[in-house]
Amino acid sequence: PAVGPFSNHLYEQSLALIQKELLPKSQEEDENRDFIIVSLDLIDAMVHALGPECSVMLNGHYNAFLTILIDCLKDYSSEVRQSAFSLIGDIAIQNCSVIEGQLPIIFAEICANLTPNENVTDSAANNAIWALGEISVRWKDFDEALFKKSIEQLVSLLLSDRERRTLFENSAVTLGRLCSVRPSLLNSVLPLFMHRWVKWMRWVKNVVEKETAFRGLLQAVVYNPETTLPVFSHIASAISHYSHPPADLDFMFGQMIKSWTDAVGATWRDQLDLAEVQTLSAKYLK
Repeated sequence: PAVGPFSNHLYEQSLALIQKELLPKSQEEDENRDFIIVSLDLIDAMVHALGPECSVMLNGHYNAFLTILIDCLKDYSSEVRQSAFSLIGDIAIQNCSVIEGQLPIIFAEICANLTPNENVTDSAANNAIWALGEISVRWKDFDEALFKKSIEQLVSLLLSDRERRTLFENSAVTLGRLCSVRPSLLNSVLPLFMHRWVKWMRWVKNVVEKETAFRGLLQAVVYNPETTLPVFSHIASAISHYSHPPADLDFMFGQMIKSWTDAVGATWRDQLDLAEVQTLSAKYLK
């Protein structure tokens, strides 16, 4: 990448600037966190550009970087936390091993920012939710109590009345991905949010996010199919709107649709829109 020859120097300068700005200051001096945000965003951009090789850059000042990263997650500024969560999500995608040792601490801070409130902006919560989803695809050793709390928060958010499209899309994706971490736990709560999950998953365009969310969901469904039978029409609806899934996932969809239609009989057609019935019949019930 073009940034390669300059990445170490830019990284060092960014860390030094963040360290300086994080030092205790008077209230008058401490109002502007722009330098921290810009520096975090620059490191994030370099992680993007370097890909998996970002570990070489990040490990250059590893201890200092981790300390700064955790401090930024705990910062009073929601905008600083927003940028820090974005950086964490991108590191998880490119090379999760870099932050693996700190993931229990990071997960705790994510859980503290999943719900928008007077101290957490929608954008900060959105990035925290997205980062959690990216981590969950690659790491499963979550604290059980915090994991349950995160599920409760995401379900509550997905069921809320406010229309916040990006926030709800990321919540739906992350809930699907979390199904692969604790299928038994998610199986028991799927009936609570399935109708909303379907609504927002239709808008998800990212191919990888959609695929991993559906794979997780299927793991939860398979754990105990009887739990989800009363709401499987919602799942069938979601499947009907999923264009061009990978072949193995499409095969699993077919098996589930066949099992469901056999279980409920001809009434399955009454539980879906005509277009959905036609799509499922053509694809899976020939």
